[in-house]
Amino acid sequence: SKGGVGNTTIAVNLATSLNESGNSPLVALIDMNLLFGEIPIFLNIESGFNWGEVARNITRLDSTYLMSILYKHSSGVYVLPSPTGLDGVNVATPEIIALLLGVMRNVFDYIVIDGGQAIDDISLKILEMSETVLLVGILSLPCLTNLKRLLWIFQKLGYPQQDIIKIIINRHQEKKSVISLTEAEE
Repeated sequence: SKGGVGNTTIAVNLATSLNESGNSPLVALIDMNLLFGEIPIFLNIESGFNWGEVARNITRLDSTYLMSILYKHSSGVYVLPSPTGLDGVNVATPEIIALLLGVMRNVFDYIVIDGGQAIDDISLKILEMSETVLLVGILSLPCLTNLKRLLWIFQKLGYPQQDIIKIIINRHQEKKSVISLTEAEE
């Protein structure tokens, strides 16, 4: 809903928790923040590949190619970072992202995407294909206003369906917040 509310923290923790949930699930974590992806910083990794390179080589995309470019973190999570510069920003299209996620769905049990806060054709394609959407916010008026706007936009678009949207209030400390959780729910 807004920068700095903890999207990346929640995405990384969710992916690693899913990986530890039992039955050895295969979990992928994708950083779709176009210019400011921070997942490699959070996981202390340096990956040689990013989704911009996948987009440029989309004709090669199959499960073998995919697994060869993903970074396997020590937690067991497979990571696909965002481009670190402008090298992949203009190459991705909703169709390419749909192909990438389609291949990933055939390989992974869970795909966690840190989508940042952009609303563009790529993020709309991700929303369309998602089984669960987590909107992250904090108890501040600007953030809650953005959450309300996002829910209105989703309703106007007709997706994602209301029943797959979950709102996470991060950094919730009732005593320190000007807005109470009850007020936020209203």
